[in-house]
Amino acid sequence: MSAVVARRIAEAFATGKVDHVEGLLAQNYVDHQGIGAGDLVGPAGFREVVSRARSHYHRLDVEVLSLIESGSFVAMALRWNGLPGDTAPARRETLEVLRFVDEKAVEHWGWRTK
Repeated sequence: MSAVVARRIAEAFATGKVDHVEGLLAQNYVDHQGIGAGDLVGPAGFREVVSRARSHYHRLDVEVLSLIESGSFVAMALRWNGLPGDTAPARRETLEVLRFVDEKAVEHWGWRTK
């Protein structure tokens, strides 16, 4: 079940739809990757990350390349394809690790791989 939740979290970046995140994230969720200002906490922190990630692109696609679930952790390899306004498309790949308690994400770590 945590794998399904992890995919829905990744989809939020692709769609920008974050109205359902309380069902995916614990209130004490911590994004350790942050966005330059340290950890972000809770669904509001997640919404901020999604908003900032999408603000640079008029189109952003996020593809789950692989997903592994083990115990309370889910690891995903993601490919991000963004179309900024007037520059060349941006492409990157990341590794995302989420920890779950009671089927809700409580922690996130992320690294850019390409």
